[in-house]
This record gives sequence, structure tokens and C-alpha cells, in this order.
Amino acid sequence: MIINGFVFKKPLKVRGYLTFLLFLLFTIPSLNGFSQTAEAEKNFQVCKACHNIEGPKLIGPSLKGITERREEEWLIKFIQNSQAMIQAGDPIAVQVWEENNKIPMPPNPLTDDQVRDLLLYIENGGKVAEGEAAAETAAESEYAPGYVEPTAEEEFLLDLHRMSPSTSRPHSSP
Repeated sequence: MIINGFVFKKPLKVRGYLTFLLFLLFTIPSLNGFSQTAEAEKNFQVCKACHNIEGPKLIGPSLKGITERREEEWLIKFIQNSQAMIQAGDPIAVQVWEENNKIPMPPNPLTDDQVRDLLLYIENGGKVAEGEAAAETAAESEYAPGYVEPTAEEEFLLDLHRMSPSTSRPHSSP
């Protein structure tokens, strides 16, 4: 086998290495086994009442950079039930509670994966990953693929056409 002027005496072995390298190239990025879903945006609606991702502090702190300041496992436990952590005496949980006027964060019945998803949503600046947003939109659509919603003007014209007595719709007699 000749590649870029180099002669390889064992082409099957070289092909095996190349195949293995390609396999690694495509599998390593997905080894964490977890990616953001559009469900995170829905779950964040509860958080939004007290938290901003970017911007000023509301009732609770701004969440920008939270995954850099705290460990993931700690965040999962805290988001699921901050009061249990405070009552157990977790020093960081107590500090966060005291810094925020001792206003309790309600428990959230989210699974560990849902919290991870929420953390990815926060890391992404409150935006759903592009591929997930498109998939969610397509999955939620009640129309056939490729269907384009009519504009307001088109809707108006369709309504006029439907109301016109010249259409061939049967009319009921009073």
C-alpha cells in the first residue's frame, strides 16, 4: 500500500490502525454519554422565578458560571433539595442560604440526569443546543414535515375566502 509516497508492507495492519483511529475520533466526543435536551428549557421555568442566568441577582443568585464554582454532584443534591443539605450542615449550602437572606429554595423532583441537563442549559447561556431545538420543534409539530405556517396576511386572506358567499361550501338554511 502506498500513502503519500510511503510504501507500507502490511496494508491490512495499516488499514486496521486507520479504522481504529476513525472509530476513536467519532466515539471520544460522546464518551460522557450525556447531552443537553430541550426539556431543560421547560425545567428552567421553575428556576426562572428566582434566578437569572446572566444579569442581576433576583431572589436567588445569578447562575452564570455556577458549574465552574461548584462540583456537579454537589449541585445535583442542592438543586434537588437544598433544605436537606442546609439541615445536614453542609457548609457551602448554609453559606449560600445565608447570603440569600435565608430564603429557602423549594425542592425540585428532578432526576440526576434532568439536573445535569439543566446545568448544560445554564452553561449554554439559557439556550437549547441547536440540534436539540430543531429536533424538539420537529417532534412537537402537528403538521407534516416541510409544512410552513402561513403568515398573518395569508391567514387573513384564507379567512376572507372561507367567509365569501362565492365559495362552493354548502350553506345551511335558517
